[in-house]
Amino acid sequence: CRRIQGSDGAALGAMVRVAAGSAREDGYEADLAVVLNKVDAVVPKTNLLYKAEEVAALTERMRREVREGPHPPRVRPPDRFYGPHAPVFMVSALKDDGLDDVLRWLHRKGNEHGTDGWTYDEEDALTDLTEGERADEILREKLYRLVHREVPHRVRIVRTHWGKGQGKIAFEYNLVCRTEGQKRILTGKRGGMLER
Repeated sequence: CRRIQGSDGAALGAMVRVAAGSAREDGYEADLAVVLNKVDAVVPKTNLLYKAEEVAALTERMRREVREGPHPPRVRPPDRFYGPHAPVFMVSALKDDGLDDVLRWLHRKGNEHGTDGWTYDEEDALTDLTEGERADEILREKLYRLVHREVPHRVRIVRTHWGKGQGKIAFEYNLVCRTEGQKRILTGKRGGMLER
């Protein structure tokens, strides 16, 4: 476990500034949380508390800098972005540890803010996505779950065919990769990943 160095602090500061910028748009109210991933790799575990304190302090410093920085009056980030202190979650996504806390926080925040202007065409609709768009999202989620160690985030998912018939839904997709390495990850040994 190492101290947060200058470049790490600059990266965290940039992330806080991006979050503040998002909060500015259209007066949107945003909440900030910090998620420390790969905590299973930190030894000894007592170092986690020090790391969480260090990240929380750095985050608060960045939030203050953004708050006190020059902002034209109409794009000033809402106060909700700044307080109270941002929660720090410690998770191991690989071991599925600590994720429930993050999900509970997100759910609670979602309920606090309501639909925030989201509207659906049908009054009782659960989503505004078409069946094809839902299939796209399911495939994207499955893809990321299967290749969790080296997720090729820049893979494009292109639906080439979509149709219904005889009680079944048929679809075809192309996965467009940037590199041969990404292609090998997605296909797996002898196409095993695609079969999954």
